[in-house]
Amino acid sequence: MHDGYMCSSCTAALRETIRSAPLWADQLGLVLARLVRYTDPAGRTGASAPLPYNPAASTPARTLDAVLRATSQRLGAPDTVRTARLGVVAQWVAGHVDNIRVHPEGTWWAAAITSAVATAVRVCDRPPEQWYAGACEDCGTHLYPRAVESTVTCPCGKAWSVADRRAELLAAVRDTVAPGPVIAAGLSAFSDRPVSEALLRMWRHRGRLEVRRTTTAPATNWYRVGDVLDLLTSPDRQRKAR
Repeated sequence: MHDGYMCSSCTAALRETIRSAPLWADQLGLVLARLVRYTDPAGRTGASAPLPYNPAASTPARTLDAVLRATSQRLGAPDTVRTARLGVVAQWVAGHVDNIRVHPEGTWWAAAITSAVATAVRVCDRPPEQWYAGACEDCGTHLYPRAVESTVTCPCGKAWSVADRRAELLAAVRDTVAPGPVIAAGLSAFSDRPVSEALLRMWRHRGRLEVRRTTTAPATNWYRVGDVLDLLTSPDRQRKAR
């Protein structure tokens, strides 16, 4: 019997991350409405009047919502769950996290969820989270480097290149077809620069990115991960990034 693609401790951590999602979504709502005050470390006061809302919280809130709803759909949740409030969706997905653990694309979905929650945490002024870099090939321990690290050292003493681990994980999901918000969140977890839903929509409107599937509740376009990766690494994209 297949034991799954995630260890029991990683599965438990993912379950708790999913359960925390509605709390961070609520916090993003407060940030969006500017009900949370952030102190300027330099004590500066802007010359212009501030906006009555914080636009930085808008996209992470939508992404968090879309990723959890897309995951519930992929796991076979009924319509009554997928169209319910986010707390209901998160509770259902958390209760079916073992289905993510045994799915061949489970680590990809776990990365997308973790990235969406980590972005919400970051917007709410908390320290950034680690990301999943696969298992050590020597001892099987799961590796979690921080985004700023170029190498990750396993407790067994083996050091791994973060770039190599990232490349291997991305190669494994090239043929995966997933919702735009999931791809944006997942690739942001493996990329040096954030990948936004707006970028995917721009490529679609320009005819550069093919829609492989469309679903409703909520209306979402699905893309092939490899198509997005090819556009991200295209010469034109690389020149603009310099």
